[in-house]
Amino acid sequence: MPLQDIFLPPSRISTSDLSDRFYLPSALSKYEKIKVVDQSGAARDVGVHYLKYSSKDQTRAGPYGAVYVHHGFGASSLSWLPALPSLVNRLGARCGLGHDMVGFGFTDRPDELEWYTTDASAGISQSIFEKETYVDGQPFQSVALLGHSLGAIGVLKMALKLPLNLSKVIILSSPGLGQMSRLPAQPDTDALLSRLQRMKIKISSLLARFLLFPISGYVLRRLVG
Repeated sequence: MPLQDIFLPPSRISTSDLSDRFYLPSALSKYEKIKVVDQSGAARDVGVHYLKYSSKDQTRAGPYGAVYVHHGFGASSLSWLPALPSLVNRLGARCGLGHDMVGFGFTDRPDELEWYTTDASAGISQSIFEKETYVDGQPFQSVALLGHSLGAIGVLKMALKLPLNLSKVIILSSPGLGQMSRLPAQPDTDALLSRLQRMKIKISSLLARFLLFPISGYVLRRLVG
C-alpha cells in the first residue's frame, strides 16, 4: 500500500460519483467504462475520463477525420482543453479526442500495475478512437495524432495499434522518448576509463531508481492528492 494512503490519506470522490451526482470537470468531459484488449488477448474494463469536442460544422471535409491528443507526465487531458477546439476547427476535423492516462486526471485507478503504462494508455486511446469515430456506420479514414512529453510514447504506440489503412499524421511536442546515453567507442588504452564511465552511469541509474524516483513520486502524488 502506498505511504500516502497510510499517513493522512487525501479524501477522494470517484469520477463515477462525480458523473452521477455532481459535474464532470469540463463541458467536453465524458466518463465511460472502456474495454481494452491486453497483450494476451483478454478484454478488461476501466473507467476512463476523456474529452470529446465535435466540430459545429460536420459537413466540412478537412484532411483529418479526427484529432487525438495525448498529455504528458503530471498533466491530464484537461491540459489540451484550451487548444482542442481550435485544433479541430483549423484542421477541418469532425472531432477531437483525448483521455486521462491511468494514474492521472479523473480516470479510475485500478490495483493492477499493467494499467499504469504507455501500452495501456495506447490501448485505451485505440478503444476510444474506434468507438467515437464513425459516421453513418463508416469509420474515419484519417487521424492527426498529437503527443506532448510522455504522451509522445503513447501516440507512437497508438499509431501502431490502429489499422494500417488508416491515414495518420503524427506530431510530437517536446517528446519524452527516453534517449539512452551512448558512450563513444574507446581505444584499448582507454579501456579502464571506459569501464569507470559505464560503472558511474550504472550507479547513477540505480540511485535514481531506488532513491530519487520513489521520493519524487511520493511528493508528487501527495501534492496531486
